Amino acid sequence: MTIGEQRVKTKSVSVSDPVSHCQFDWTQPTIDVEMPSTNRVAYVTCRPQAVRYKELDLFKVVMDGVPEGTTTHGNTTTTIEHLTPMKVDGLTILRLRVTNSQIDERGQMKKWSTETWYSPELKEVVRRGSDG
Repeated sequence: MTIGEQRVKTKSVSVSDPVSHCQFDWTQPTIDVEMPSTNRVAYVTCRPQAVRYKELDLFKVVMDGVPEGTTTHGNTTTTIEHLTPMKVDGLTILRLRVTNSQIDERGQMKKWSTETWYSPELKEVVRRGSDG
């Protein structure tokens, strides 16, 4: 930026206001110098103020997206089951059970399960437990 006959370094400043949906941009000198009024300009860009909100129940999407079945990797077998939904105090509870079994180096089988209960109405995991 040139102020008078002096060339001055500047910096760009951007401020975004999420409430007004506006962006304010201006350039200012990096040193203390009097700016002519013709150089004191801020550019304002505003977006429409319509709010679009889409509720996403992420945990339900994840639970619904877990495929049922059995897979084996090395010496570990994993079985995933979507258990029958149930009602507790009028709330629907979705249940997912993951069972793992592993054969150790002595040929002994170890088995453990994890069960997750999820309430879509509360949007909360209401129980998670493991055995074994």
